[in-house]
Amino acid sequence: MATGIGAIDLAQMALRQGLAIPPHRAIAGTAGSDDHGGIYPGSAWTVVPGVQNVPDLLAAMAAGEVRAGGEDGSVEKMATTGFRIIAGATLSGERPPAHQTPGPDVSHGRSAEAEKLIEYMPLLATMTGAQVRSPLSTRYEHQVARALLGSGSGFPVLGVLRSVGSFVDAHLYIAPYLGVHGYFGRERQQTRALRRELFPDRSRPLKVGLFVDELDEIHGVATMYQNLERLAAGSRDDLLRIVRCGTGDGGDAICLPALATVPMPLYDGRALGVPSLLDVLDHVAGEDYDVLHFATPGPLGLAAMVAGMTLGVPIVGAYHTEFGTYAQVLSGDALVAEIVEVLVREFYERCAVVAVPSRSTAEALEGRGYQIDRFEVLRNGVDTLLYRPDRRDETLRQELGGGRTLLLYVGRVSREKGLTGLTNSYLELRRRRDDVHLVIAGDGPYREELEARLGTLATFTGFVRGEGLARIFASCDIFAFPSTTDTLGRAVAEAQASGLPAVVFGMGGPRECIRPGTSGFVAAPGDEAGFMARVEELVDDAVLRGRMGAAARAFAETLSWEAVLDGLIDLYRDIVTVPPPSALTSVPTLASVERRAEVATPVA
Repeated sequence: MATGIGAIDLAQMALRQGLAIPPHRAIAGTAGSDDHGGIYPGSAWTVVPGVQNVPDLLAAMAAGEVRAGGEDGSVEKMATTGFRIIAGATLSGERPPAHQTPGPDVSHGRSAEAEKLIEYMPLLATMTGAQVRSPLSTRYEHQVARALLGSGSGFPVLGVLRSVGSFVDAHLYIAPYLGVHGYFGRERQQTRALRRELFPDRSRPLKVGLFVDELDEIHGVATMYQNLERLAAGSRDDLLRIVRCGTGDGGDAICLPALATVPMPLYDGRALGVPSLLDVLDHVAGEDYDVLHFATPGPLGLAAMVAGMTLGVPIVGAYHTEFGTYAQVLSGDALVAEIVEVLVREFYERCAVVAVPSRSTAEALEGRGYQIDRFEVLRNGVDTLLYRPDRRDETLRQELGGGRTLLLYVGRVSREKGLTGLTNSYLELRRRRDDVHLVIAGDGPYREELEARLGTLATFTGFVRGEGLARIFASCDIFAFPSTTDTLGRAVAEAQASGLPAVVFGMGGPRECIRPGTSGFVAAPGDEAGFMARVEELVDDAVLRGRMGAAARAFAETLSWEAVLDGLIDLYRDIVTVPPPSALTSVPTLASVERRAEVATPVA
């Protein structure tokens, strides 16, 4: 290539870069340097077979005969080089300008932690890369854990804000590594773009990291992603990997260690693991993911977002919970709710795509000022093999309600679920008739108070899952779901698959989990009397109940796990513009309708 460049080419290249036109008429040879002034010599080169011309070289590259030689660069090497440069400047009494400093800010007003780090620079400069990283990452981890000690209960992010100074200072110790990760991330993305340009027809499998903050049997979102991962592993080349944080059995998921824990919003006694940002960056860079997808804006989701932004990897954020609304209900403080809303909005506005469970959720976010470039609607779904009408058990019906028509609620037993209104309406109904009985399956902080109010007029099953829950669904008659804060309405879809007509409010995701007037009824938001009137209509008309139940089952059967995965893979490929492997060429492209594609999403 070099021998084909003449004086005119050299002049044009120089002018393009704003350089003086060189006197040379040809290029005699090429070389490069990565030694940073001799502090850390580079040792990488390209090995090619004996070639005589440019076509031979390109043919060797296309055939995969060209390889890298020597030793690759790394985050640790470059960070160590930066420490040595700073140490040399410190020892000579100089302070390098900010643009040459890979570490913390050394300008006026340095924090005590920054001063301490600079003081240790000469010592750090004498160590190898691994020796330098160990004490710095340990100090960072201790600082983060200490900052989160007083996070308290409720919404942990508010506790973090009270210690924001200590939290930011902690990250000074790993700042050089974050900066260098960013450099390598940009280089990697440029290489991928060049590869796609040079070889547009060459297919390659996708690799997606699915970051889920809480991964156990009560977390419906986590269960959904686990099922997607298993289906992808068994049926196609694309790789979806679940990543979690903490200890315990995560199945096939990758588990990153937790530096600390913070209380899990809405779930008393449960905690979320807080990962090391450096560990998350190392993992994402090492796995070379094409896309990062986080399930919730928790500590792990936040770390995944920062990693994606740093490394230049596209981010898909899933919006499953109305955090601002929950904060208002649980705290009773409008200011707390507004703070949570602002933080959540900042989080999602940095995503390439925000996946929402319903059109109404997307419209609500836009109405609240969220500046989202692209929404994708992921429709609700259900495991129709687990939840089905033939699990109906007459003995269980007698145990639950003594042969009465059974109204069922399944979900968290908490005030924000609209259970106060349901209880009031139900008690009024029972004053007029004795042929109905309420069954509440689930647990939560509101259960004790509801049990005291309802007494023998209701049956509380506690937390149930799997086949036991499926039997309860099929053995009841009408599903009453009064929540207006749910974005997904997973239990509504499970009820439909079990052959139960559902009554929901026309707000949030649940209204999109039924076919109004066909498989259930939708009441106006806030109209508790109208809600219970629809329930009573189904109680009085067994024929209508049966017809709607059959329609509900038929509606649930239109969803499939394969459709979910196909849609998600199409979405990921659309984001990164990666051509699909030949095995996927028959899969239809995800259609966008007014910037929102509708994809069936499984619910376990």
